Amino acid sequence: YLKEDENANIWYVSNNKAGVLRIQEDFSFQQVTSPFTLLTGRFMNGFESVYSYSDDHLFFGIENGFAHYSPHAYFRSYPEFTTYITRASAPYLDSTFFFGKSNSRSKAGQPVFIFPFKNNSFRFSFSSPVYDNPGNIEFSYKLTGYTDNWSEWSNSFSREFSHLPDGKFLFIVKARNQLGVESLSDSIEFTVLAPWYKSVIAYILYVIILISSVMIMIWTVNRRIEIANRKERLKQL
Repeated sequence: YLKEDENANIWYVSNNKAGVLRIQEDFSFQQVTSPFTLLTGRFMNGFESVYSYSDDHLFFGIENGFAHYSPHAYFRSYPEFTTYITRASAPYLDSTFFFGKSNSRSKAGQPVFIFPFKNNSFRFSFSSPVYDNPGNIEFSYKLTGYTDNWSEWSNSFSREFSHLPDGKFLFIVKARNQLGVESLSDSIEFTVLAPWYKSVIAYILYVIILISSVMIMIWTVNRRIEIANRKERLKQL
């Protein structure tokens, strides 16, 4: 089923899925399907219809009546769809070191968390305050400094990392609703200190040990040469 509106946009229903091909300034078309995901499977074959009452009011004929779609209302529905980190904890310390704050806080004012290297593991919990089908919310995250790739979308509300290397890390999480709309992300930065054997004091000790070893080797070689020379002189006597 195809229907062209007065703005030359082409509305369609195909395989029981609806969408629109919106005309662009260069007369190409952009396909839009995510606002109509909830209508999938609800059309009656052979009786599909789209009625454009105005630019802001369209009606789809479905199996139990009709569905109203307003482009402006749809985009207003998700003006600040946001994900929040609600808690961050270090299980080995049996301590929660971060409780969620608003995404509007400045990154410069974000607290810095520093942890020792030994037995480091961290657990992050997150959520998105969506009350329209919250069970369909999916999350994706990444830990910059450990991996630059976003995880697969999942319904899990937490993620744990164990045995991280030393360095600075930034945990970032975002959400996606049932319409495929992605949220604003939230993040938290923390640092894992280097182990003792990578500290400045350790490197100084390594240098001292190296220099001492070289000096001992030189002394040993010279001592053996001196002993060998003495033996040689004794033989000549």
